[in-house]
Amino acid sequence: MAKNLQTVARRALTPCAGSDAFRFADGTMVRDLNEFRHAIATKSASLVHHHREAYAHWIHDVLGDPALARKVERVSHKRALDNLGYQAELLAVLDERLGKLKLRVL
Repeated sequence: MAKNLQTVARRALTPCAGSDAFRFADGTMVRDLNEFRHAIATKSASLVHHHREAYAHWIHDVLGDPALARKVERVSHKRALDNLGYQAELLAVLDERLGKLKLRVL
C-alpha cells in the first residue's frame, strides 16, 4: 500500500538522527531532503556521481520515500549520463518531489 504523501513529507523534511545522516566522501552529512538537495546542487559532479548507488537506499530507508527512491534509482542506472548530466537529472527529480512534498506540509 502506498504511503500517505503527508506522512512521507513530514518524515522526508524532518531532520533524521545524526547516526542516520547521509555521509559524503568529503565528510559532509545531510539529515533531510532539503539538505540532500542542497548538497547535490553544490558538490562537484564527480562526488555526486560517486555516491549514486547509495542515494536510493538512504531515501527509502531513512527518509521513508519509496516513490522518490525508485525515481532516483532509475536515474542512477542511466549509464549513458556523464557526471554533470547525472547531477542535473538528479536535481530535476529532487526539485519535482520537493515541490510536491512541501505542498503537503503547509
